[in-house]
Amino acid sequence: MNEQAFLDALNADPLDDVTRAVYADWLEERDDPRADYLRAELSGDESALRGWDVDEDWAFQAGRRWDVVVYSFPPTRKIALFKSVRDQRKIGITAIQALFNQPQPVVMPGVPLTLALDAVNNLRAIQELPLPVTRSTTPTSALSRHFRACTNCTSVTRS
Repeated sequence: MNEQAFLDALNADPLDDVTRAVYADWLEERDDPRADYLRAELSGDESALRGWDVDEDWAFQAGRRWDVVVYSFPPTRKIALFKSVRDQRKIGITAIQALFNQPQPVVMPGVPLTLALDAVNNLRAIQELPLPVTRSTTPTSALSRHFRACTNCTSVTRS
């Protein structure tokens, strides 16, 4: 098996942690440090994931997917929160309003952990409330690839 076969399998089913673990073993056999990154993601140890410098495209293909969900926010911070989400997602105000009409809006769906952490840091600074990141259940095929371009993500909780 080659690396592209692993990436293709994870692209077809981004929630497949078994393939991700086998891929980590395969990388380790080749002395590739990305194996440790995948294992840290699989363990859910947020502190072990901080400071990694992995290729963003590779992380999008190989890593787990995470959703950034806003459970509540102070009404006085609504405009600032909308602007931040608009800047991170590159979507218009009408789409933002529709998003926040949902009971628990997923403001960044199915993104790699590093992007989710950047988004959470930005949003926490605005709303001054805890904002968890949860494991995504959204298939990659339903996601827009433009999330890879976001460069703005704090604490992570697995669902």
